[in-house]
Amino acid sequence: MLRLTRTMVLPAALLLAACGGSFEGKFQGEAVESGTLKIAVAQTGAEAKNETPPRKLPNQTVTVHKAESGWTVKFGACELKGEESGAKLLVLKGAPCEVKVATYEGPLPLSGTLELEGDGAKLNVTATVNNGSAVVSYDYAFTGKRVAE
Repeated sequence: MLRLTRTMVLPAALLLAACGGSFEGKFQGEAVESGTLKIAVAQTGAEAKNETPPRKLPNQTVTVHKAESGWTVKFGACELKGEESGAKLLVLKGAPCEVKVATYEGPLPLSGTLELEGDGAKLNVTATVNNGSAVVSYDYAFTGKRVAE
């Protein structure tokens, strides 16, 4: 006996939303920010190290938007552009963003990842710059839940 079935074609956006795989949206949660500044001490071969202890930042918002050129992720005053690297991961890079690490305040070229986890997201951003006499490292780790816009 031959049985006929009807096939339904669903739009990709609907499939992603049904699977919880849509990056687009607004996430709220908390982040931890930290960094290190290492400066070479002239004529000694030693270095001075100034660390910014991990600092909790409550009520943080991360916004993810899809544009023709890829994904845009905004947090604080920073914006990163990214591409999908699997169903639940964005790989991000961006223009330099103003950060503060110990006594250093200035732009650093950030890069990172955004990973979906159920109805939430984790954003990990990092930067390391070495100008020959100083090394500046910066880290930002966000964990949050999707909220209505």
